Amino acid sequence: MVEKARPLLEKLRAETGVTSDAPASAGEDEDDADDNTLGRYVQPLTNVLLLRLISNLAAAYHTISLDHVKNLTTGLGVSFEQIEKSIVLSTQSRVLSVRIDHRAGCIRFGNAALESNEMRGQLSTLAKRLTTACNIISPPDVAPVVSERAALYAHVRSTLESEHIATLERKIVIEKRKEEAERIVQEKLREEERQRKAEDLARKAEEERRLAREQKLREREKIQKIQDEMDAMEKKRYLTAMGRNVENMTVDQLKEVDTAALAKEHAEKANKKKRGS
Repeated sequence: MVEKARPLLEKLRAETGVTSDAPASAGEDEDDADDNTLGRYVQPLTNVLLLRLISNLAAAYHTISLDHVKNLTTGLGVSFEQIEKSIVLSTQSRVLSVRIDHRAGCIRFGNAALESNEMRGQLSTLAKRLTTACNIISPPDVAPVVSERAALYAHVRSTLESEHIATLERKIVIEKRKEEAERIVQEKLREEERQRKAEDLARKAEEERRLAREQKLREREKIQKIQDEMDAMEKKRYLTAMGRNVENMTVDQLKEVDTAALAKEHAEKANKKKRGS
């Protein structure tokens, strides 16, 4: 960049009479601007070149020696004090983050707080620029890549129909599996419904049998009660005929009385009475 700008700066200085040995004063600058229209562009162009140079260095380097910067700016015809002034102005305007370390004899780029991130950015930029430069110096052989890509496309075209058929076959298999799964689910639901109905019928039949047993039990109890009442009446009749008082006898006492024995005793007493008369 400096080499490209050097002929232009030398031509401007030659036409305007501006020398690069010492900087011009403010009054002289104004006279040059009035006398010569090209003279006003020398210093601004030099400052722009310095700023652009520093910006490119900041993008590629983290630390650079002062001697190397002096060598890079030799063709501009400016003193190192002017370079320092441009660096200070760019730092104050926050265009760049630059620190001049006179003790170490170097210039440091970047903010200390963001040093690691900016270092990665600088390395990425440097890698991209190096890759671009290598491609320009020695262009890569794209013939194998093109050949490989063409072979890949040819293979894809040749297998496209078979892949399509295989996809359709897989789709059919998937549909059959889905239908089989749905059939199994429906069959399971029907079986569960059948079992539920069978259990309901079994419970209903068991309930009917229980009701029938209870009905028979109630009938037997009713018959037994009638039979017990008839036996109690018969016992009372025999006991009354034999002259016993049955009004104060309880049900349990009547149950303890043997009907057959009581009938036999009653018959014997009746026969004795007949014989006695």
